[in-house]
Amino acid sequence: MGRILAQKLTDAFGRQFIVENRGGANGMVGSELVARAPKDGHTLLVNGANFVTTPSLYPKVTYDPIRQFAPISLTAALAIWAIFAI
Repeated sequence: MGRILAQKLTDAFGRQFIVENRGGANGMVGSELVARAPKDGHTLLVNGANFVTTPSLYPKVTYDPIRQFAPISLTAALAIWAIFAI
Protein backbone atom coordinates (compact mmCIF):
# COMPACT_ATOMS: atom_id res chain seq x y z
CA MET A 1 0.00 0.00 0.00
CA GLY A 2 2.82 2.40 0.86
CA ARG A 3 4.51 1.92 -2.50
CA ILE A 4 1.28 2.55 -4.41
CA LEU A 5 0.65 5.68 -2.36
CA ALA A 6 4.23 6.90 -2.87
CA GLN A 7 3.94 6.51 -6.65
CA LYS A 8 0.64 8.41 -6.76
CA LEU A 9 2.08 11.20 -4.58
CA THR A 10 5.16 11.38 -6.82
CA ASP A 11 2.92 11.71 -9.89
CA ALA A 12 0.71 14.32 -8.24
CA PHE A 13 3.43 16.54 -6.77
CA GLY A 14 6.22 15.99 -9.29
CA ARG A 15 8.64 15.21 -6.47
CA GLN A 16 10.08 11.83 -5.55
CA PHE A 17 8.50 10.04 -2.57
CA ILE A 18 10.73 7.31 -1.17
CA VAL A 19 9.49 4.21 0.64
CA GLU A 20 11.72 2.86 3.39
CA ASN A 21 10.50 -0.42 4.88
CA ARG A 22 11.31 -0.82 8.56
CA GLY A 23 9.78 -4.05 9.72
CA GLY A 24 10.01 -5.53 13.16
CA ALA A 25 8.41 -5.57 16.59
CA ASN A 26 4.84 -5.31 15.28
CA GLY A 27 5.56 -2.00 13.53
CA MET A 28 7.35 -0.36 16.47
CA VAL A 29 10.68 0.00 14.65
CA GLY A 30 9.25 2.11 11.82
CA SER A 31 6.89 4.03 14.09
CA GLU A 32 9.71 4.99 16.45
CA LEU A 33 11.82 6.14 13.50
CA VAL A 34 9.03 8.40 12.27
CA ALA A 35 8.31 9.68 15.80
CA ARG A 36 11.96 10.84 16.05
CA ALA A 37 12.03 12.43 12.58
CA PRO A 38 11.96 16.23 12.29
CA LYS A 39 8.41 17.59 12.45
CA ASP A 40 8.66 19.19 9.02
CA GLY A 41 5.97 17.25 7.14
CA HIS A 42 8.50 15.33 5.04
CA THR A 43 8.15 11.96 6.78
CA LEU A 44 4.95 9.97 6.46
CA LEU A 45 4.04 6.72 8.19
CA VAL A 46 1.81 4.13 6.54
CA ASN A 47 0.72 1.66 9.19
CA GLY A 48 -2.26 -0.40 10.27
CA ALA A 49 -4.21 -0.92 13.46
CA ASN A 50 -1.13 -2.35 15.18
CA PHE A 51 0.19 1.22 15.35
CA VAL A 52 -2.39 2.06 18.00
CA THR A 53 -2.65 -1.32 19.70
CA THR A 54 1.09 -1.95 20.13
CA PRO A 55 1.55 0.46 23.10
CA SER A 56 -1.04 -1.49 25.07
CA LEU A 57 0.64 -4.83 24.30
CA TYR A 58 4.32 -4.02 24.81
CA PRO A 59 5.77 -2.55 28.02
CA LYS A 60 8.47 -0.38 26.40
CA VAL A 61 7.14 1.68 23.50
CA THR A 62 8.94 4.98 22.96
CA TYR A 63 6.23 6.73 20.97
CA ASP A 64 2.73 7.95 21.78
CA PRO A 65 0.42 7.41 18.78
CA ILE A 66 -2.00 10.09 19.99
CA ARG A 67 0.43 12.88 20.91
CA GLN A 68 3.24 12.39 18.39
CA PHE A 69 1.31 11.70 15.20
CA ALA A 70 -1.47 13.37 13.25
CA PRO A 71 -3.69 11.33 10.92
CA ILE A 72 -3.89 12.79 7.44
CA SER A 73 -5.78 10.21 5.39
CA LEU A 74 -7.50 6.87 5.42
CA THR A 75 -5.87 5.03 2.54
CA ALA A 76 -7.49 1.61 2.83
CA ALA A 77 -10.08 -0.30 4.77
CA LEU A 78 -10.03 -4.04 5.21
CA ALA A 79 -12.87 -6.33 6.15
CA ILE A 80 -11.94 -9.74 7.42
CA TRP A 81 -14.57 -12.42 7.38
CA ALA A 82 -14.07 -15.63 9.26
CA ILE A 83 -16.16 -18.65 8.46
CA PHE A 84 -16.07 -21.50 10.91
CA ALA A 85 -17.35 -24.96 10.19
CA ILE A 86 -18.49 -27.06 13.10
